[in-house]
Amino acid sequence: MTGTKLSAASACYLLAFAASGCGPVDEFASVQGTLHVAGAPAANILVIFTPESGDGRALPRSAGVTDADGHFLLRTDDGRQGAIVGTHRVTVEDMDPYTVQRTDRPPSAGERPPAPRVPPGYSAAATTPLTAKVTAGGASVELEVPAAHR
Repeated sequence: MTGTKLSAASACYLLAFAASGCGPVDEFASVQGTLHVAGAPAANILVIFTPESGDGRALPRSAGVTDADGHFLLRTDDGRQGAIVGTHRVTVEDMDPYTVQRTDRPPSAGERPPAPRVPPGYSAAATTPLTAKVTAGGASVELEVPAAHR
């Protein structure tokens, strides 16, 4: 009888553990790449990979800023290197208009921040035509974006 109670208790424990559901574990892989705007490497462009989740879960995005050679390395918002394995919508945003040299004087008449170098449709996940596939072994991505109309 003691063995039966132990087995029933064990079964209840296992059932409770299974019902709690650990959920899927998201796999990350290293992602680096190069961004060209109108054929030339572009510095100071924010590159964001937003994973497409087939099951409706919110997955962490990854981002990096390009250097002078257009090279970027992705990290998640919480600092992990790489991106979730799978398909991503890729958005790009020119950071130059946000990093204008600040001075103590007010802007002169007609002085404006630099115009963005990339078309506006590339800065939103819903409208960007860019996608990338991240595989378990990592990814090296080459991105080409047309110049914005000025």
